[in-house]
Amino acid sequence: MILLLIILYIVYNNSILNELTDISPKFNNSNNKLNNIIDTMENYINSKNNNNFSNSFMTLFNNLYNIIESMSMHQKLAYLHISGSLFILTALFSIISIFYGDYLIKKFNLENKLPRLAKFIQLRRKFQQYYILLDVIISMIILLIIIYINIILYF
Repeated sequence: MILLLIILYIVYNNSILNELTDISPKFNNSNNKLNNIIDTMENYINSKNNNNFSNSFMTLFNNLYNIIESMSMHQKLAYLHISGSLFILTALFSIISIFYGDYLIKKFNLENKLPRLAKFIQLRRKFQQYYILLDVIISMIILLIIIYINIILYF
């Protein structure tokens, strides 16, 4: 019985080691592609040719497009999920800043203390509902797209 447990333990550890050695090249490949993206962005930021914005932006866009095209399907899906998640976090931060900003305006009574900003604050309150609605709708659309892609690919 003990011999059987020792054999199972050895076989199990060998399978884990095999899986870890298989993961290493995949991780290195993904790391190289991430470094390519970072290098492309750094080249764009550090380039002296930023006078012509449209050409430099199109060059950046084409370089990023080529990097994304060289990715496997799973890497593209991971990129989509990360991009969607970052946008949702940005939208959530926007919604929080809308509510917290209004709270601070009321708490410090900025409309009465700074009458020059009163018109701006009133205009901000008018558009506040539209900002929230836009952020929520876009976030829901992105979530539905991610869910749809996951259902198609994995079921």
